[in-house]
Amino acid sequence: MKRALLAATAVVGIALVAAAGVVLVEGDRTALAPSIVVASPVAAPVDDTPLRVLDPQLVVNSDGSGAVGARVRNPRDVEVSLMGVTVSVDGRRVPVNGTQMWLPVPADDDAWVGAASDAGGFVLPEAPAAATPATLEFWFDDGSCVAEDVQAVARGDEHRLVYPKRNRTIGPETTSESPEGAATCVA
Repeated sequence: MKRALLAATAVVGIALVAAAGVVLVEGDRTALAPSIVVASPVAAPVDDTPLRVLDPQLVVNSDGSGAVGARVRNPRDVEVSLMGVTVSVDGRRVPVNGTQMWLPVPADDDAWVGAASDAGGFVLPEAPAAATPATLEFWFDDGSCVAEDVQAVARGDEHRLVYPKRNRTIGPETTSESPEGAATCVA
């Protein structure tokens, strides 16, 4: 009797694990892509947000693609999420491919942009040459935006934690547009 009960439990457990795997791996392919809704679709001067972007980097990979890296500091008592990054070179936006998952920036803590390719990863299929000036705009779900001027840098050992390291699609869409309904990023 014990063996029969143990065998039945094992079969049920295997069936549940298999079903969970199908749901997690396959997902709902009929669902629409999530729409981006921000708290305040008005012009938000950069200086009006307490959010800070520290050590922003535009890293040029050996294959000519690029990756964005930075640390975002959130001194507030509420969590925000990084929705996207736009990159401008010579006043023109260049295409960026980002993950579908937003990067959470916990309250009174830091988050790392480009530290992974599942959330908060951003790749430029064609990066500007090293030493080219660029502007990175970081868009948050609370309606704020932070703009940082950088110079593109060639990948070196000091950039080993900035992903992705080569051109590959990491999200559903490559665009040069800011998130729909996002505030205007005023430098």
